[in-house]
Amino acid sequence: DVDIWSQPDPWRVCSVGLYADMVFIAQAREGWPHAIGRAIKAEAEVERLRMALDKIANPLKYIQMEARAKGAELNGVYAIMLSKDPSYLQEIAIAELDKEGER
Repeated sequence: DVDIWSQPDPWRVCSVGLYADMVFIAQAREGWPHAIGRAIKAEAEVERLRMALDKIANPLKYIQMEARAKGAELNGVYAIMLSKDPSYLQEIAIAELDKEGER
């Protein structure tokens, strides 16, 4: 049997008898950080796309927020027309999908 030790503070993680187990443990040590990094990125991507869907589902809220951010006054009739315009909603989706390609 071979003992597997942690690093940098050594403590015995396990004892293995098969070479295949030793190889698996060594590969897992290298692969897990990469997998965790990918999972974190995927969670951020899900949140970003969830926000984009919320903009599409509730466009008036976001039109109002954008107007306030620019110090503009919201034209209610125009905002309602815009919120029902499929092209406007499509632009929201396209803009978010384009952001994915920037990374």
